[in-house]
Amino acid sequence: MERFSNRLSNLFGERLELVASLPSPNDLIYDSNVLVVLDEVKADDLEAVASLAPEDVNPLVVPSSDVRAIDAFLHYERSSPKNWKDKVSEFASCLSNLFGERLELVASLPSPNDLIYDSNVLVVLDEVKADDLEAVASLAPEDVNPLVVPSSDVRAIDAFLCRGGVVEGKRRKQGRSP
Repeated sequence: MERFSNRLSNLFGERLELVASLPSPNDLIYDSNVLVVLDEVKADDLEAVASLAPEDVNPLVVPSSDVRAIDAFLHYERSSPKNWKDKVSEFASCLSNLFGERLELVASLPSPNDLIYDSNVLVVLDEVKADDLEAVASLAPEDVNPLVVPSSDVRAIDAFLCRGGVVEGKRRKQGRSP
């Protein structure tokens, strides 16, 4: 990581404001494990950073004005896997009580900081009705960012499951599977 930072410093000089890495290459925020902050991001900057990045580094390049991304990296805390699992399990139970047989799947990513489509929990319903999104959001505890999809959204389901999504609650109707 130090070598990567030095190479960035040599390339960008005073334009480089910050390089921050997460504790592990497997920890990700916005699908990245290293944040590179430049005074402003110019057209060729992304390609230049990517060309310098070692194999296990997935850099996110942002301008210094992107306070949200900077705060996310600087205030990153690994959630205890047990606390995260308990939180999602309780959420899945509440969803099951609310939706009953309409709830087909609840899958969480390994960490609350992992995100797909800006979400860390996938909620699959047989179909999504007008008030479902608001109902799910009202039940979501802190750090749970749910994505609600119908069972026909195979892309979202596959994306969560391929990224290590853990199935917390599952209901399958006869002859159907997400």
